[in-house]
Amino acid sequence: MPTWSPDGRHLAFLFSKDGTVELWILDPQTGTTTHIRTQGTLSPYQGIAWQDNQTVVFISDGSVYSAKVINYNLKLLFKGAATWEGFAFNEIGGNNLIFSSSELYPLNQYHPSDLYTLNLSSGAIEQITNTPNISEKGPIFSRDGKSLAYLIVKDKDLEKGKRGTNGIIIKTEDRNSLTYDIPIVEGVNHMSWSPNGKGILVRANYENPGLYYIDLSNFNKSTPPILIPKISNDISTFSWSYSTDQLAIETVGSPQGNALLIGLASNLLSNISFQ
Repeated sequence: MPTWSPDGRHLAFLFSKDGTVELWILDPQTGTTTHIRTQGTLSPYQGIAWQDNQTVVFISDGSVYSAKVINYNLKLLFKGAATWEGFAFNEIGGNNLIFSSSELYPLNQYHPSDLYTLNLSSGAIEQITNTPNISEKGPIFSRDGKSLAYLIVKDKDLEKGKRGTNGIIIKTEDRNSLTYDIPIVEGVNHMSWSPNGKGILVRANYENPGLYYIDLSNFNKSTPPILIPKISNDISTFSWSYSTDQLAIETVGSPQGNALLIGLASNLLSNISFQ
């Protein structure tokens, strides 16, 4: 699960070695990788976030930690994150983050997840969604922190045997908190904002698998997302840098195992205009 620092200078990613998940930091300019030695077990499903250009935040053994790029010293930020399913900071250098959680239920047992905010200074938690029959997961903020996107999955669709998420909610602060409920191909499992905040790149796993772009500047529910051609269906996760136009893609399924690819989004997504 690669994640760019806000300035695009470093890329944090998780690497599985002999069944153990490890956290690494890559400097794309030098090619140098550094292993962050964590206190416990990392989960590949709970995500990574950058608090600022020098501080990466992650979850280990149910607690939230940070590590500095300069000295890699660990700092315990919060205990009690065992059920988190994705988190993000709403601004660079901020102390408030948003996360999704199924409360006391383990990650391998389905239960509707809701969104919460956490103030790292005070430890105060506030629940911001309460939808008993819908799970909200994977919250991500646009670069300016004014737009929030997250994935949804409905209980009734799980009962029908559908897999994965079946929609994306986008709430925009600068548009009077207007909410978009975007229907999309079944099984979206990952997404990333474009640097200008006018679109979202999503990965669909099951029905019509592939990488899709949703143009929010000309959004219309009757207009389907744009399928990105010539992009491997083996993509697992990805991250679009807000500062350097670089797109980091993790692929799976090769005989050698997972691979991490980095290229300019303007080249990889050459059929889309991001003006």
